[in-house]
Amino acid sequence: MPFYYEGNVYIRRSETGEKVIFENPAAINESVEYINKHSIKHVGVSDFDSPDVYFLNECPGIEHLDVFNSFIKDLSGIYSLRDLRILSINETTTKNVFKIGELKNLQEVYGQLPSKTAGLNELSKLTRAQLWSYKPKARNLTEFSGLKSLKELILTQSNIVTLEGIQEIVSLQMLQLNYLRSLKDVSALRKVKAPLIDVEFESCKGIEDFSSIGELMHLEQLKLINCGDIPSIRFTENLPKLKAFIFPDTHVQDGDLSLCENIEEVYYTKQKIKNRDPEKGMKLGDLALPTIEWEKRMADGDDLFTKENIRAANKVLDSFIKNLTQDSGLTEKEIKKYVKQVTLKLNKLNEKYDYFIAV
Repeated sequence: MPFYYEGNVYIRRSETGEKVIFENPAAINESVEYINKHSIKHVGVSDFDSPDVYFLNECPGIEHLDVFNSFIKDLSGIYSLRDLRILSINETTTKNVFKIGELKNLQEVYGQLPSKTAGLNELSKLTRAQLWSYKPKARNLTEFSGLKSLKELILTQSNIVTLEGIQEIVSLQMLQLNYLRSLKDVSALRKVKAPLIDVEFESCKGIEDFSSIGELMHLEQLKLINCGDIPSIRFTENLPKLKAFIFPDTHVQDGDLSLCENIEEVYYTKQKIKNRDPEKGMKLGDLALPTIEWEKRMADGDDLFTKENIRAANKVLDSFIKNLTQDSGLTEKEIKKYVKQVTLKLNKLNEKYDYFIAV
């Protein structure tokens, strides 16, 4: 993803096209002219000394905006972007109310919203929200309850205590909650009618009872990563569509993992369990794939990792593990052959997806 200058205009080129980045106050007019002349849809505002973003009023065609600026005190210049579909925002220090509800066509929002953000519940077209340090006064999810189009919700380091309100997000398909120390009650999952197929909890050690997950009849993938002690995983027997259950660094207190035998894909950290002989040690299939960490980095905003490239890597690694585990009598030569195959496949993925694995 090379960066270069066209005159004084700072540009980043990627597979999706050009992105113009405002980084120099002296180049604002030149950048605006370039954006309009070349119909640039993706624009960034980096950390340069500017009290506002009124210059964005002159670029009405912007559809994707990234704001990473600690100097901006007034974000109202964004309201004029009627075609804005994607907003990433971080590091802003504004104390003014940010009326995000003015962005009527917004479909995706990422980052850390200003502390005084209003109108989140008015974004009727929002399909994806990936937020860091989301701290609602109600300490639950009721602010999202009116978002009928929302399909993916990812929260990291939020202050929420319960999931109340989630039952009103009628189109929700994916829920990911990371490092929520205050979260204790997830019983609202029992009331979910949405086609929720992918659920992940990571480092949410305060949750007292996960059994409500057993009410999610559409669930296909479940991750409970580093969630401390949980009494049992018996709730999984009520999930007819569950294909993948990943729970490294989460300890099942009753030690019974027999239910995992009926699930297509399972990864967990070695622990004392009833249904396996601990003398045999950890099996290859018990290991967590590195893609778990990549998904975490993607959730943290690392755009080198995407659902597409992680899914492709998972497919390659799953095939490799299957080849090694299907026959216990493999020779050293055969093992080397499989290692060579997986290495070549991962190298091809690296070339295809901008060398994301090498980071």
